Amino acid sequence: MIKRTIAIALLASLLLITPIAGTVYAQTPLPSTGVCTAEITERLSREQRIYRTVIFGQDTAEDAKPGAVRYDTEGNAWIKNGENEWRSGAQGFQGVTWTDLQMDGQSQTPIRRGTFETRKVLTSEIIPTLIQSVRALRCRIATVCENVRLSTESAGLGESARFAIKIPGCIAFEEKPLLSCQFAAENAEDTTREHRGSEVTVRSYCTSVGMQLWQREVELLKLAVSYDAAYRSLLQFAGNFDQFIREFRVSLLTPIRQAISLLGQLHRIPCFIAQCDE
Repeated sequence: MIKRTIAIALLASLLLITPIAGTVYAQTPLPSTGVCTAEITERLSREQRIYRTVIFGQDTAEDAKPGAVRYDTEGNAWIKNGENEWRSGAQGFQGVTWTDLQMDGQSQTPIRRGTFETRKVLTSEIIPTLIQSVRALRCRIATVCENVRLSTESAGLGESARFAIKIPGCIAFEEKPLLSCQFAAENAEDTTREHRGSEVTVRSYCTSVGMQLWQREVELLKLAVSYDAAYRSLLQFAGNFDQFIREFRVSLLTPIRQAISLLGQLHRIPCFIAQCDE
């Protein structure tokens, strides 16, 4: 009887432990070309969002208009549906509503005033700052691709691991490895041709997409600078023209107003004899 009870207890313990082990294994990202490229895309998208907040700025969630999009620290997109209401279609967040305060606290990009929002300056005065920002974007894209290279050459790294990445001409960064891009096996004998092909694929993907992203942002920056220069010039012209109209109105109407008041006083002037006879 005692042996049967012990056997039942051991069997129940195994049944309880098995689902837990299976769950942990499912949550661990396995090296895969598709998952790796998706993670690379998310890293590059994050750098693009940070760069755009630097040049265009980001308002608080309260000041954002309905339809505005924000991303949380995990890369999930949130849309403002109404006043103090943010919703997301990401997995695990269906039906969840965040307030403006929660959105500001979990936002992937900080609240800041952008370079284009600088007031009382000419466009030519902010161009050096814009050039430095787009150069920083290129450094950060190169950092992501270097992170991809180091991740593909690694194996068994966890969430706590960090890579110290230093790109020539850029500041150093400490980045988390891309867990889904660890194609290198722990032993050289286990490195298959398929894994080597996946490494080449993801590295080429990061380089190609990163360069296309940077070139696109450069072209958009040219357009934004042209628009900003035209808008600031229009404001300066409107201000100067308004001042001109104000001075023109005073200098032109004042003599007319004085002449009208003078005509009203003509009856006080004594007339000549010939005019009085007429």
